[in-house]
Parts: sequence; structure tokens; C-alpha cells
Amino acid sequence: MFSYHRKSLYVYDTAKLTMIDDMTDKNRAENQLRESEKRFRVLAEASVVGIYMLQEMKFTYVNPRLCQMLGYREEELLQEKDPLDLVHPDDVDILVDLRERWQYTDMNSFELDFRAITRNKKVINVQVFGSRIEINEKSAVIGVVIDDTAHKNAITNFQLSLKSYKTLFDSIGDAIYIQDKNGSFLEVNDGVVELYGYDNSFFIGKYPEVLAAPGKVNLGEMEEYFELALQGEPQRFEWWGRRKNGEVFPKEVQLNPGSYFGDKVVIGIVRDISEQYSRQEKIKESEELFRQLFKNAPIGIAMLDEHKEVTMINKGFEEIFGYTEEEIVGLDLDKIIVPEGLEEEATALTKSTKTFKFNSRRTRKDGSFVDVLIYGVPVVVDGRTIAVYGIYVDITDRIEAENQVKQSLKEKEVLLSEIHHRVKNNLAVITGLLELQGYNTDSEVAKKVLKDSQLRINSMALIHEKLYQSENLSEIQFDVYIEELLQVISKSHLSNEKPIEIEIEAEPVPLTITQAIPCGLLLNEIVTNSLKHAFPDESEGIIRITFNKTGDKLKLSIGDNGIGLPENYREIKSKSLGMTLINTLAKQLEAEMFIDTREGTRYDLIFDYEEIDLDDDDKDGISND
Repeated sequence: MFSYHRKSLYVYDTAKLTMIDDMTDKNRAENQLRESEKRFRVLAEASVVGIYMLQEMKFTYVNPRLCQMLGYREEELLQEKDPLDLVHPDDVDILVDLRERWQYTDMNSFELDFRAITRNKKVINVQVFGSRIEINEKSAVIGVVIDDTAHKNAITNFQLSLKSYKTLFDSIGDAIYIQDKNGSFLEVNDGVVELYGYDNSFFIGKYPEVLAAPGKVNLGEMEEYFELALQGEPQRFEWWGRRKNGEVFPKEVQLNPGSYFGDKVVIGIVRDISEQYSRQEKIKESEELFRQLFKNAPIGIAMLDEHKEVTMINKGFEEIFGYTEEEIVGLDLDKIIVPEGLEEEATALTKSTKTFKFNSRRTRKDGSFVDVLIYGVPVVVDGRTIAVYGIYVDITDRIEAENQVKQSLKEKEVLLSEIHHRVKNNLAVITGLLELQGYNTDSEVAKKVLKDSQLRINSMALIHEKLYQSENLSEIQFDVYIEELLQVISKSHLSNEKPIEIEIEAEPVPLTITQAIPCGLLLNEIVTNSLKHAFPDESEGIIRITFNKTGDKLKLSIGDNGIGLPENYREIKSKSLGMTLINTLAKQLEAEMFIDTREGTRYDLIFDYEEIDLDDDDKDGISND
């Protein structure tokens, strides 16, 4: 019994010791766990990334960085927020899908990118990592959250910048390409595609010789230009290119050193200079045409610089003045060919800023004089005369011919004046004879006929008298003629007992003899008829005469306020000498004639104005064009 007791005691002591060992192990494990949790919390709370723990889809732990990232307090996230509440509405499906897979599959970790909403409604981009763990025999998730907003923005900005660069690169009107250090194309813009006609993909990896015009370029020179540009020396040169359709065209190429994603490159800029090249060719042709014209013109031409010194002369100038180009280039032209006494005239001409024409005299190399027509053509740039073309035409023969013509013309003018004088005297003799005949007849009818004829002749004689008195012997001032003619008519038909008033309103228009004579006869005929028939019984009346010019038309109106024409005047006009003369003279003028009988009688004649062309060739002096 004793031994049994001792055995039981031994068993009891053994169990007690075992229990004590278990308790020790448990305490040791708990201490290790607490130490581990303490280390985890220290690390988590000092972490620069967000750390979280989830159990049953609820936060069981969040570190300060995650709170700061989302803008919430720790207790708000642990007690109030479902993780889905923090997700951008457009990205919620990502988390819902993850939950389903996490719950129904054996996945142990995940990695997600989505947008989160902070407490102040700011959208941030986050990367979320998670791993499956067991806590208190229950599944849980532990993971980290990284704020990827700055990185995402940087990528977005880079993409936008790259897109902007590409848009700008393609929008530049010039053709631009980028070559690597070996010379192959890395990138080309739309300008290159448009210029050459190939698709963008055609260029990448190829070399510039595929765009060169065969037989018109030296590829070795192109390589030298490229190497110099690659070493930092910009190059500019003209080249010949070929498009996809085979068209060859001139181009200007500019090569500049550059950098492309950290590598040395050459940036090429190409411009199609076909129009410029064509203009240059035309300019060359024009210059050659001008040179040929200048040298071979049959007139003398001298080009002066801004100092009025000769820079070149042509053959025509050498032939007129006898100087060679070697003898005269660099000298003041006025001091060589301007005669004594004409220096001021020549200086005024060479200082002119306008084109001028002038007749003058100049001196040849042998000292003889030559009459010349001088044209001055200044070359003005920005208001300053930089050169003058002096053009000389030898007019010696023309001057001699003009002098002969002037002498002959003067003689003819004297002769013509004498003819008008003699015609006027002869007409005066005829009117004198008619007047004597009137004195020697007893018939009143005959006396009236003779008097009418005398007035008609006087109207013509007066025109010849005016022509004799005029300077050019070809026209008269018709307004003066009207007044003098009416004075003659008035003296013949008016008396103090017959108070008829004559009003004249005439513009000072010159008429040729071919229009003046029929107008004078019409005036005489119509006014005489008015004085004889419009005012019977010595009644008072007015005769009005107007003469004016509108544009290229003349209008002569002769009217009175008398009794008017008889009702049957159209029947008797063919029998009346006066009416026959009026109609004949109107046809001679090619005039439209209108007869108005509403208040007395008025004749309106409208006809074309015949101008005199005066020859101004004998007028010397400066003419500015």
C-alpha cells in the first residue's frame, strides 16, 4: 500500500511536471508571438507603404501610412469602411471579381491596379498586393498598398508629351527625319511622307540614298556632310531627290546634330525648292536677256552707280559718242559728255528720282556735238537711288528734218492765212455786189432775196476772218463767233421800233471749219427766220441761243417765244428755201434735229464733237513718266 502510494505520487509528480513544461512552452510561444507582433507593428507603422489585414472582408489592421494615403482615421477604417467603399465606382467590378475568386478558389496571393477614392474625394491610383494567412484558425489577408498616382501621372504625362511631340513633329510643314549614327532612318514625319510619296514604314531602317536622284548626286559628299553633322557641325546644301513616282526635284537639305533617347543622331530638314530653283533659272534667263539687250541695243545706254560714275556702257553708246568702255568706266559721265553751259541741267537730271525724257545736246569724244533724246531711268531701293540708266538716242537727223518741217509748216501757215484772208475779201466783194444789185432793183422780193444771200455769205466770211485771226488756222472759238454774227444779223433786221431781245449762253468751245460753217449758216438761217416771221406787228419778243458741250456731244439750241410755225409747216418746208437749207445743214453735221413749237419755235441740234489733234512733237523739254 505504501508502495502504491509512492507510485501514485510519482505519477502525479510526472503529470505535474509535464503540465508545467507545457505551460512553459505555451508562455514561451506567446511571448514569441507578442514579440513578433510587436516587431511587425513597429515595422508596419514605420513603413512608407500602406499595410493592411483583412478578415471576413473587414479591416482588422491598417498602418498609419494607409490612413494617411486614404485620409481616414484608423478607427474609421477598422469599424466603418468596407474596402469596396474606397474603390472608384468604375473599378468596383475588379474587387468584386477578386472576392469571388478568393472565396471559391485556392488562390493564395494577388496583385491589383485600380483607382481609389480618398476621404476628400480625390482619385488616386494604387497598387494592392495581398497574401492568404491563418489567424486563430481563420483565413485572413495581409498585404501592402502603394500610391502609384505620381508614377501613373508621370507615365500619362510622358505619353501626352510623346503624343504632343509626334503631333508637332508631323505638323511641321518641312520634311524632317532622324538618322542614327550609322545614317539609317529612325523616324520621319508626315512631311517626308508627303514629299516623297512613300508610306511611313518604307523609310525606317533605310538610308538616304534611296531618296537620291541617280546620276545627279555624289553619295560620297552626302556621307561627308552626315559625318560632319554627327560630329556637331551643322550642314546646309542643295541636293537632288527622287519621289516614288520617279519625279526628280531640287531640294535644300539641312543636317543638325541632336540626341534621341540618349543616343547621338542627325536631324535632317528637307525643303522642296522646285519653285525657287525655277525662279532662279528664270532670273538667270532674264539676266542674260537683259545683258544681250543692253549690249546689242541700237541705242546708247550707260549705267551709272550711286555716285553718278559709269559702271558699263553698250555698243550703241560707243558708236554715238566714240568712247570705249575701258576709257569711260569709273568716270563721272556728266564731266565727259556734257557741253559747257549745260552742267546744271545735267546735274538736275542725274539727281532725279523719277524717270525722265529730255532733248539736249552732248559732246562726242572728237569734240563735235550730237543732238540726243535722253531717257533717265533711276533704280530706287528703299527711297535711295542706287543706280541710273542713261539712254541716249541720236536725233540729229530728226532735228534737221523737224527744222525743215517747221520751216515748211511756217510757210504753209502764212499761205493758209493768206488764203483765208483772200476768201474773206472775195466773199466781202460778193456781198458788196449783192448790195449794189439790191440798190438797182425796184422789186421788194428781189431785195429780200439778195439781202438773205448777203447775210449767208457774211456768216461764212466771218468764219474765214476768225480763222485768219486764230493761231492754228484750223479752229475758231464758236462762242465769240455767235456774238459777232448776231451783231451783224441784228443790224440788218432790227430797228428801234422792233424791240426784240437776243439772249446768248454759249460755252467757249473751239470748232473746226467743217463744223463751224454749217453751224454758222444754221444760226443765220434760223435767227433770220425768227426776226422776219416770229414777231409780227412790231411785237416784243426774245430769241434765245445756247451752245454747250457734254462729253463728246455738242448741243446748239435756237428758239424764240414768237407766234410759232404755221400748222402746215411740214407741207411747205419742201418748198421753202430756208427750211431746205436748215435740213441740209443738219444732215451735213450728222446732227439729230428736234423742233419744238409749244411755246414759239425752238430748234435743238445735237451732234458729235470733232476734235483737233495738235502735234506736240516739236515741244522740247523734260517729260517725267
